Order: sequence, then structure tokens, then C-alpha cells
Amino acid sequence: MQMWIGNKRGKEKRKGESSVTKKKKSYRYTSGPNAFSLFLSKMKRGTEDKAAFFTKAAAKWRLMPENEKQPIQEEAAKLRQDPMKGMSREKSIHTELAIMSKCCDRLSSFGFHFGGIGVDTAEKCPPVVVGSHLGVQFMIKPELQAQYTRHFNLDHIAPKAIQTPQEKREEMRQKVRRKFRDCWEEATGSKKAVPYGKIKAGEISVELSGMQSGVPFKDPSTYPFGVLEEILRCPVKLTVQNFDPSERKNCYRYQYTTTS
Repeated sequence: MQMWIGNKRGKEKRKGESSVTKKKKSYRYTSGPNAFSLFLSKMKRGTEDKAAFFTKAAAKWRLMPENEKQPIQEEAAKLRQDPMKGMSREKSIHTELAIMSKCCDRLSSFGFHFGGIGVDTAEKCPPVVVGSHLGVQFMIKPELQAQYTRHFNLDHIAPKAIQTPQEKREEMRQKVRRKFRDCWEEATGSKKAVPYGKIKAGEISVELSGMQSGVPFKDPSTYPFGVLEEILRCPVKLTVQNFDPSERKNCYRYQYTTTS
């Protein structure tokens, strides 16, 4: 069973630490992309500064003829009618559950506790629990889980270990890290760890291809949930420049030697 308990673990982790904390991403309901944001999502940013990239894109959009804007506007209007607003099914479910979790946090601050349980009948996954910390404590009872899965004829599904949104994101980051390591080895022949520090400093140039959104190559710990999901879904490929061939030497864990 999965459990969505909002910021409970984060609050416990920050006890005794400085009051200065990193601002978390806020989830909110959206009516979908407008024409400009859709146009922006199709442009490749690469390593360009975010502010400069946005300024250049805005200028290009203003100068674009109306007949070229029209297909983008029509596509945006169609996406706004889509219940998932152009997101993948998994990302849409994740976003909605995160919004519900935030609502439950606010309700619990008023002394109103809520708990709910849901199940994905299409994917036949274990139930997901959402609510305030007191509501979740009640909803994760095994007998309630069994009764709920029987209602949907899913009682054959085995219980799954409880996983918070933070743990889910970390699991995806580790998968992306392994995928990048394999891509790096294929592109360079080196089995050493990916030198994210040198890449960030500009000493090594790496281009990530295979995705539509033009995501730059960097340490997976900095990617948001949606980008991690896209990287795992797409057949990505690395193009590496300024890599020292000597880095390939003595980098193999096992070496075969011959004796006369």
C-alpha cells in the first residue's frame, strides 16, 4: 500500500535544523497550457540561461505571423479540454494526489482530519492512501485495505510497501542515474562515474537527445518529477565533446591478462 502524508516526514526531518529551508514545489489545479507556454515547451533550451531563453522565446512569439500561431493556439485549446491537460496518466494522477495531500495538511491545521483510500483499477495497482497523519493511521489498517480491494475485485493484489512521494521521486532519480551511467559508458567507453561536476563547470560538453523538451544533461538529483518520468520513458542518447581519451585508461573494474 502506498501512503501520501504530505509534509509529515519533511517536518520531522527538519526538527532541530535551521528555519531557513528550501521552498518546495507547490501543486495547484491548472486549466492547461496557453498557446505561448505550449510554444515554449517545444523549444530546446539547452544550456542557455533561463531568463535569456525566455526573453528570446517571447520575442520570437511576438514576431510570428498569425497563420503560424493558429495551429499552436488550436492545439493548446484542445489540450485545455483534455482532463489530463496534456500530461501523462501517471503524472496526472501524481499531481492530483499531491494536491489532495496539501489540502489534507491545511484541514488538519484547523483540527479537521481526513483520510481516504483509492485504487487504480486500470493498472490493477495496490491501494493508495491519502489524508492527514491521523486519517492515514486509520486508513492503512489491513482489514480496510482488504475490504476495499475486494469491492473492486482486486483482492488478488498483494500489499505493497508504503512509499511516500519523496521516496517515489528518489527511486526515479536512482533509475535515471543508472540510465545516464549506461549512456555515458556507451558514449565514452569509460566505466568511471559520470563527472557531473566537470560537466556543470563546462569542462566537458554533453548533449542529451531523444526527448522533445530539450532537457539539459545534469545531475539527476536536480530534475523535477515530470522530467525524470520523461527521461525514463524516452530512448535517450548522449553526445560528448571535450572528453579526455586518457580517462578511458585503467577505468575497467576487471582486466584480463595473459601469461606466456
